[in-house]
Amino acid sequence: MNSNLFTMRNKFLVILLPLFILSFTILALISYYITQNILVTSADVTASKNRRKIRCGNPHRNEQSPDSPGRISCKPGTSSR
Repeated sequence: MNSNLFTMRNKFLVILLPLFILSFTILALISYYITQNILVTSADVTASKNRRKIRCGNPHRNEQSPDSPGRISCKPGTSSR
């Protein structure tokens, strides 16, 4: 008795479908984890730059620090609370 349940196509489907679902889930979780870490890092960098601007007083008087690019330093004569 040859049932449709045991055809070659159904056997492949039963074997490969869980593998596809599992691999998609693993890739989605890895992507979520990496994106979450990048987002938190970016938020921390933005917050530290904004905190520095607020600490220096006028944000238009800030300049890039020559010793470490990307860091904002107060010009001499600005208030640093």
